[in-house]
Amino acid sequence: GASGGVGGTAVVNSPSGAGSVSILTKGSSAPGVLVQSVGGGGGNGGSSSSGSIGVGISVSVAVGGKGGSGAVGGTVKVGEGGNPFNANITTEGDFSPGLSATSIGGGGGAGGSAKSVSGSGGLSVSVGVGGEGGTGADAGTVDVNMAGQILTTKIQSPGLNVASIGGGGGSGGSSLSMAAGAVGIAPSIGGSGSGGGEGNTASATFSGTITTKGQYSPGVSITSIGGGGGAGGSSVSGTASLGVSVSVAVGGSGAGGGSAGSSTGNISGDISTYESFSPGIIVQSIGGGGGAGGSAVSGAVSANPIASGAVAVGVCGSGGGAGDGRTVNL
Repeated sequence: GASGGVGGTAVVNSPSGAGSVSILTKGSSAPGVLVQSVGGGGGNGGSSSSGSIGVGISVSVAVGGKGGSGAVGGTVKVGEGGNPFNANITTEGDFSPGLSATSIGGGGGAGGSAKSVSGSGGLSVSVGVGGEGGTGADAGTVDVNMAGQILTTKIQSPGLNVASIGGGGGSGGSSLSMAAGAVGIAPSIGGSGSGGGEGNTASATFSGTITTKGQYSPGVSITSIGGGGGAGGSSVSGTASLGVSVSVAVGGSGAGGGSAGSSTGNISGDISTYESFSPGIIVQSIGGGGGAGGSAVSGAVSANPIASGAVAVGVCGSGGGAGDGRTVNL
């Protein structure tokens, strides 16, 4: 798969000497101010299928395509030191934050699956390899300097939301390999996941009044989150023969999660929340979780009653490590 496109810089400023801006929205999913930069996600790798039939020797190989890498999220900036964005914002619909500023790295594309089948009267070999996932991209820095008043009235409508979120790594592709013959051999390998992108610095300076009246609506939320690592692809292998039958399945490895950046809040004024699950201020830095290892299933059958041998091996993929959280300041 191809890589995603880079997110550009997003900036909102108040003209020097200008008065406060008044903003009112009444519909659902209608933020008062939305400023964001989002990197494009990588494309998924193509799947692959292969099959062969022969009298003497039959060989089939399938390899899934690699997922494309995500692209970085750009810098997001609202206001600046000495000249904050000055606004009076009211939202009256569900899922409608007062001001939301976010930078998000693009997620990696998933690796393509692989399916391989082979049959022969003699030697039959079938190989399947799942594609590797694409790498998740880093987010950009997010910095908000604002003064004024924010009021939100409905559910899941935070007053001020600031976030920098790394893209998740792509999962590895699954693999299936089956072989039948006088001698059957079928290795199958799941694709590896790729690492998550890093969250960047998230910071907010606010002076004024914030009021939220809906559930799940914090007054201020400042968060940096690392992207999760991609999971390893599953693997299935099966063989059937009249003599020797060998089946090997190896699950793909999960990848590590991305680290978060630091989160900082400089908040002054009055903050009021009226409903449940609505803290006044949340400042957090959360590392991305590691990807799970891929499963492995293997089976082998040999039907010769005089001289035969069957071997089946399955090895699950290892999981990826978690990313680090960083410094939190308020």
